[in-house]
Amino acid sequence: MGKKDLDKELEDYADRLSEELRIEEKTKDDNQLTSEGKKLWYALRLSNQLHWKGNYCYPNVPTDNEKAQILKKVINNLHYDNKNLFKESDFNEISGRLIRSLNRLNADLGIDPYFPKSLDNKIEFIEGENCILWLGEKDKLLLLANLLFEQKYILKSDEWLEHFDNNALEKIKSEPIDWQKNTYELQHLLRRLKAIDLINYPSSFEKHFTVNGQPLKDLGGGMHEYNKLDKIDAILDQIR
Repeated sequence: MGKKDLDKELEDYADRLSEELRIEEKTKDDNQLTSEGKKLWYALRLSNQLHWKGNYCYPNVPTDNEKAQILKKVINNLHYDNKNLFKESDFNEISGRLIRSLNRLNADLGIDPYFPKSLDNKIEFIEGENCILWLGEKDKLLLLANLLFEQKYILKSDEWLEHFDNNALEKIKSEPIDWQKNTYELQHLLRRLKAIDLINYPSSFEKHFTVNGQPLKDLGGGMHEYNKLDKIDAILDQIR
């Protein structure tokens, strides 16, 4: 076989492979969707630069953490802002694709599975509050959330991540972070994070937190056990 014949055969093979991939992705896109659902799905994919990777659909950004954060925002927008645009069957199929993809990433990141809350509970969410501004690298924020979860200071690391962002204009759509320890430990953590220039927050940030399920009215108070503050400091030492 001559070089020209070999080049032609390789080109034909690449074309067949490309066509097979296109058909495979179209099958995944169109599966279980009505004609209207397909239009909405393609628009959602295009606007968020979502691409299939195996059976999961991910945003076209470099890191798994960035992919997860984008997918979570897409899911929340779908559930709390745009659900009325979809037929129920289309909504369930598209929502299922996105949640499966996000939770595949969360498993790789060591984060709890994420599921949006029922619309019946929407009133419990913080709507439109500015985030707590995170001034450090995103990998440090992820590490902090995981350490706080491992040490049982918080119940869900993804809720912590929902309330912090490098973009000061980012708005929150999430339940408050439920702090599981004493209020003065939360105060110490926030003050230390601010002192080492990792966060900035507005004068009122009580909406971002509950303490053991109760609204946060103020910080501090009561008898302080300083060995507990040492545990907070040890966590912070790992992210500096």
